[in-house]
Amino acid sequence: MTSSPKLTRGQLLQITLLTTFVMTVLAMLVFWRRGIGMQDVFVGPMSWWKQAVLGSGAGGAAGLLVTLVVWKAQFFEGVRDISRDMLSMLNPGFSGTIGLSIAAGWGEELLFRGALQPWIGFWAASILFAAAHALLPRGGWGAVRYVAVVFVIGLGLGVLFHHAGLIAAMTAHAVYDFVALNMARRLLEKDT
Repeated sequence: MTSSPKLTRGQLLQITLLTTFVMTVLAMLVFWRRGIGMQDVFVGPMSWWKQAVLGSGAGGAAGLLVTLVVWKAQFFEGVRDISRDMLSMLNPGFSGTIGLSIAAGWGEELLFRGALQPWIGFWAASILFAAAHALLPRGGWGAVRYVAVVFVIGLGLGVLFHHAGLIAAMTAHAVYDFVALNMARRLLEKDT
């Protein structure tokens, strides 16, 4: 494994804020173009607090399950290698993990679920979500499997958005990232 240059906490914060800002602007452009008001985006089939509870439970359970399967199954060895590389490069720490998770949950779900899924459909939004995660430090079958895992997660978030609402998808994404990043970091420390 080659050593990746580590980002400072400041650099990670800048990248996270910039990425979230760009995704938010892109989502708002889609809303504007389609004549959708921001207040309408957050109205879902469930109340906001039910969405938050459902999203927290779904994100936590998915984070635990996916991380354990990826870390323990031989089939996902390449995915583990990519995860190790990314954690080494990002080096988020606990507070950085919280910020990164919230930003990803907000920006990515606002764009892919809130703006794109109602416009281009469930499958296309999930494919674009997976493609957005394809910038990886390595290639090969590990990268293909990593993107496939992200695609399946995107499908789950799309179903959650459709049946519960955007807040549920945002919360699930943020909790998933927080659980998965922290578990992966702990499992990585255990492996070394």
